[in-house]
Amino acid sequence: MLFSFCLGSKEMKIKKKQNPVFGIVMMLAVLFTVVEGAFFIMRVMEKNLDADMAMYDHELTNLLHWMGADELTMPEIKNLARDLNESKEVSLGGYEAVYIFDSENMEITGTGLRYPQIPREDIYRDGENYFDDDRFLSIMRRLFREDSFVLEKTNWSMEEPTRTRLEVVNAIGFELLKSLSSYEFVFPEKAYFQKEIVTADGAEYTIVFMRNITISGRTMQQMIYLILIYVAVLLIMWVISILQAIARADDYKRLQKVAYFDELTGIINRTRFVIDGKKLLKKRRNRNYALIATDIHKFKIINDFYGEEKANQILCEMAAFLQSECGKGELVCRDQSDIFLLLFLYEEDKQIKERIKIIDKKMKGLFADVNVKFKFGIYPVQENAQDICRAINYAEMAKDSITSPDKNIFILGSSQKDQIRKEKELENEMEKALSKREFLMYLQPKYRTDGTKIVGAEALVRWNSKTLGFIAPGEFIPLFEKNGFIMKLDQYMLSAVCSQQKKWMEEGKNLVPISVNISRVHLMDPELVSDIVTTVDFYGVPHEYIELELTESAFFEDKQVLIDTIKQLQQAGFSVSMDDFGSGYSSLNSLKDLPLDVIKLDGEFFRESEDLERSNRIVKNTVELAQHLNMKIVAEGIEKQSQVQFLQEIGCDLIQGFYYAKPMEVTAFEELLYKKAEFVTNNMEMA
Repeated sequence: MLFSFCLGSKEMKIKKKQNPVFGIVMMLAVLFTVVEGAFFIMRVMEKNLDADMAMYDHELTNLLHWMGADELTMPEIKNLARDLNESKEVSLGGYEAVYIFDSENMEITGTGLRYPQIPREDIYRDGENYFDDDRFLSIMRRLFREDSFVLEKTNWSMEEPTRTRLEVVNAIGFELLKSLSSYEFVFPEKAYFQKEIVTADGAEYTIVFMRNITISGRTMQQMIYLILIYVAVLLIMWVISILQAIARADDYKRLQKVAYFDELTGIINRTRFVIDGKKLLKKRRNRNYALIATDIHKFKIINDFYGEEKANQILCEMAAFLQSECGKGELVCRDQSDIFLLLFLYEEDKQIKERIKIIDKKMKGLFADVNVKFKFGIYPVQENAQDICRAINYAEMAKDSITSPDKNIFILGSSQKDQIRKEKELENEMEKALSKREFLMYLQPKYRTDGTKIVGAEALVRWNSKTLGFIAPGEFIPLFEKNGFIMKLDQYMLSAVCSQQKKWMEEGKNLVPISVNISRVHLMDPELVSDIVTTVDFYGVPHEYIELELTESAFFEDKQVLIDTIKQLQQAGFSVSMDDFGSGYSSLNSLKDLPLDVIKLDGEFFRESEDLERSNRIVKNTVELAQHLNMKIVAEGIEKQSQVQFLQEIGCDLIQGFYYAKPMEVTAFEELLYKKAEFVTNNMEMA
C-alpha cells in the first residue's frame, strides 16, 4: 500500500534587476542552489534511512528471537503473548512495555495494565468486515502518552516509548522498500513512523512492531529548517557576490574612463594613445606611420575673449572632427589643453602633407566664426621605430618650431632632429638655470671714437650651464624669443645691471650708463614701462644710467605701440636705442618717425665686401641724419684700425667692438674702468 503525501512550500519572489546579464546569473544561481539542496537532502536521508533500517531489522530479529517467536505459529505466538502479558517481571531488552490488542474482545493490555474496552464500531467500517487503520491509530494516540507511539491494529502489540522526541512538521516520503517483509511508511501529522507487519500463514493474530525513525539525531523539521537556512545563505552569498561583481565592473569601467579617456571631449587621452599606438607600430607590416601634433594658434586669447564655454565647445568639435578623419589603424587623442595627437598612415611625405592641408582647410571652415588658426607638426615614424613617446616629442618639436605666421605645417626630417633635440635640452634646463643664476652678466665697453675714454657699456648675457657647459647666446636667445622665456631673462638682466650699479654707488664710484636689451616680445607687455621703473627704483639707481636697447625687428611688429612705449620710457628718464640698425628692413626714412636717443649701426656695414664703398656711403649718410635728429651713433663690431679711422672722419660718436675691448666679466670691467680711470661721468658727453 502506498500513501500519498504533500510537501508544503512557500513561493520565494526574487526581484530581478533590469540588467539581463544579472537576471541570467541570478537564475543560474537559484537553479544551482536548489539542485544542490535537493541532492544534499537525498544524500542525508538515504544515508540515515539505510542506517536506521539496518538497526530496525537487527532489533526486531533479536526481539522475536528472544520471545521464541521467530519460528512459531500464530497460536503459539498468542499463548506466548498472553504469558508475557501476565508476567510483571518481564524485561524486553530495553523496551519499557509491551502492549497487546485483542481484536476479538477489542481490549488492549500490557505489562499488568488494562485499558478501557474499545467500541468495535470505532475501529471497524462496513459492519465488522473492514479494519480501519486510521481509526485505530487515532485511538492509540488518545490512549497513550503524547510521546509514546504504539499505533497499529493487532491482537497484541509492543511499543517503544520515544527516547528522543521528534517533531516533524513536513512529511517526507520514500519509495516502498522491498524486502522479506512488507514495509509501509506512514506520515501522520506530528510523527514519522515505520512499521513491519509479521503475519504467518492462516494466522488470526498480527504482531506489529513500531518505532520512530530519526535522521542524525535531529527532527525532520529541524533538518528542513537547516536546509532552508543553508539554501538562503547560499542565495544571499550568490546575490552579494553578483552585486559586488557588478559594482566592481562598474568601478572598473569608471576607472578605465578616467584613466584612458579625456573628460571634456570623450576621445582617448595620451595614455591610451601611447598604449594603442605601440600596438599599431608593432604590427605595422611595412606600412608607414606619421605622428602629427596640432594645436590652436593663440588659444589662450580665444579662451579669454570668447570665454571658457565657447573654447571648450571648439575643443569638443575639433575632437569630433579629427575622430571622423581617422581611418582603420589610425588614432587621435587630446593630449592637453588645445593640443591633439594623431597617428596617420601614409605612403609618401607629400601625401601626408596634402592630407593635413585638407584637414586644416576643413577645420578653418568649421570655425570660421572665430577665425581659428592651427599649427601642425609632422614626424614620419622611422620604419623600425616603436618608441611612440619619442615620436610624439619630435612631432611636438616640429609644431613648436613653426614661428612664421605664413607657415603652419612643418615636417620634421632627420636634418632638423638634432637641432630640435638640442633646443629641447635647453628648454629643459632654462628654468633651473635662472634659479641657480647660471646666466652671467658680461659687459662690453663703449669707447669714444678716439679710444681714450670709456663712456658706457652694454650688458650681454652668457650661459654657463653646469650640465651642458658654456652655451653661446646665438643658441639660446632665438629659442627664448620663440618660447617666451626671453621676458624672464630680460627682467633678470635688468635686475643684475641695477644691482651692480647700486654696488658701485655704495662704494662711492662714479657710474657710466649701461644698456640693457629689451626683446621685441617684451614690448607687447602693457606693464613693461611700469615694471622697468619699479625695478630700477627698487635699487635706487638714477634713470639716466640705464639705457634700454630695442632690436630692429621690434620696429615692425606694431609701430604705434612701439612709439608710445619709447615715449613713456623717455618720459621716465631712460635713454632708448635701436640695436642692429641696418641688419633688416630699416631705412633712413624710418628714423624720422622714431623718437630714439641712440642708433647702433650693425657690424655688417663694416665687414669686408666687394662693395665696401657703398656701405661706407650708407654709414656716412646715417651718421649725418642721426646727428641732424639729435641722435647719438654707436658703431658695433669694429675690429680694425681702418674702420676706426673711417668712423673718426665721418664724426661717429662711439665705438663698441673687439678693436678696443671684448665682452668681459664684471670684475675685469671694474679694473678697466676704475683702476685705469678711463671713463667720463657726464652721460655720453664728449670732451
